[in-house]
Amino acid sequence: EQMDQHAFHRLIAFKLASNGFEVPPARNGNAESENQVLQLASDLFHKYAEQSRLLTGHLNPPDRRIQDFLDDALASTGITIKLPTAAINMDRYGMARQLSIPDDPSVSEFHNGQMDSYRLCNGVLHNPLNDRRTTKGAFH
Repeated sequence: EQMDQHAFHRLIAFKLASNGFEVPPARNGNAESENQVLQLASDLFHKYAEQSRLLTGHLNPPDRRIQDFLDDALASTGITIKLPTAAINMDRYGMARQLSIPDDPSVSEFHNGQMDSYRLCNGVLHNPLNDRRTTKGAFH
């Protein structure tokens, strides 16, 4: 089911707030009422975040296997790497795309020291600085 852009942004704001992240204020005509709803629901979000915090440390089965592999592979080095246990569930098509570039319609590019990202009509292009993929030999 397709959601309009405003409803999609509201869903993302609620998911961020319920996971304890700071939510930027809404920018549309209903910004004041939406911000009031987020403030009213903040107690629920804090309670949910606390319950989620109590359940942290429990990995799903694939992540548990990855963590076990990392623990075994790095045991002799003394290095410990832990997979993140808190995550936002990306349960709607396009949610990761919306979160992967700044939420400003006038901004269609993002640049940092590791990558350049561009918002395109069919998604987001992430161009890493040290991309080792090449077409060398493919067309020669």
